[in-house]
Amino acid sequence: MTIKLDETEKQPAAAPDICLTNVYRAHSDDLVETADERRLFSVGGTTGIGAGVASDEDGDGVPIIDLAQPAEVVEEELWKAANDVGFFNVNHGIPQEVIDGMFEQSITFFDQTVSEKKEQCPFDRALNSGYEFKEQIRPSSGRPDQKESYHISPRAGAMDDRWPTKPTTLRGFAETAMIPEAHQLSMRILSSLERRGCTHLEPGTLEQAITLWGEHSRSCLRILRYPPMTVEENEEMQVPGNVHWRAAPHTDFSCLSLLFQREGEEGLECRANPRSAVGSGDKAKWLPVNPVKGGISVNIGDMLSHWSDGELFANLHRVRMPRDASECAKSRYSIGYFTQADDSHVIVTKNGDPITAGDYIKMRLKANFK
Repeated sequence: MTIKLDETEKQPAAAPDICLTNVYRAHSDDLVETADERRLFSVGGTTGIGAGVASDEDGDGVPIIDLAQPAEVVEEELWKAANDVGFFNVNHGIPQEVIDGMFEQSITFFDQTVSEKKEQCPFDRALNSGYEFKEQIRPSSGRPDQKESYHISPRAGAMDDRWPTKPTTLRGFAETAMIPEAHQLSMRILSSLERRGCTHLEPGTLEQAITLWGEHSRSCLRILRYPPMTVEENEEMQVPGNVHWRAAPHTDFSCLSLLFQREGEEGLECRANPRSAVGSGDKAKWLPVNPVKGGISVNIGDMLSHWSDGELFANLHRVRMPRDASECAKSRYSIGYFTQADDSHVIVTKNGDPITAGDYIKMRLKANFK
């Protein structure tokens, strides 16, 4: 999954004046994915592959795929989208009241003090569960993402003493509505991508590798809030040498990621696959991934890219900082569902050494949280 830089992206930038202890604490990791993110940091936060304003002026935007079409049509469109842009939106079939209800639970939860949320839902990095506030430091930036999130891991024991007391309904809603619906949709998309992207696997391997609430389950439902800030704070965090992001450029750890957004809360952006016509040469650019009414944004994660020997591409994405006073003044909410193989499952590729999914994820988590 090595990304080739365009000539314009190879220009060095002045080294940011910050402590690198947290950024490079995982040097022992040899994952290509982590190295790619560190390389973004080495070329600076205001120039290079991690910089640039997202634009869709050429119409090469994020495609929308209707999953109600015949299976062979859906499979072809998913394959093309996964290889051209790397992100796509799907019209999906999850009831809108489930999505709206989960956002309501999220807003109520985040409308508490940081100390209240930490006390109710202490974060456990090993289990990837609980609440964190600006603790994620991407290798691409070296600075904390300007967000808070609550990780719900459908794994036996992972959520013990980590469910919030406010709202009391969040647990039941997540367990019985949001997670089952998101999991079912993820399995449908993965099965379609597996047929062309992982030809060395027996059909159904990916679905069998991913379970819910088992001893080794590893998928995660994550609710996120990007807090408001003053215009002055926003300006200070975009000064060269002190560049912050709401979420710095990164790839996901997962096999597949579903991202639920709310209309009117833009900011997610992706970089088109540099191996495609859309992303190559002088057309390499960042594209907005704006909320689509009735749609869910989907992207390939590192685990599936690794499993497919790079046939399926995990592309970089980010959440930009607010552009004006209006965006500064309000929170931005999103919900992510990250489908990951069980810890005990061995990822077998055509060209690489076998690795358990658990070891793979541990290395990625180690490089991303302080």
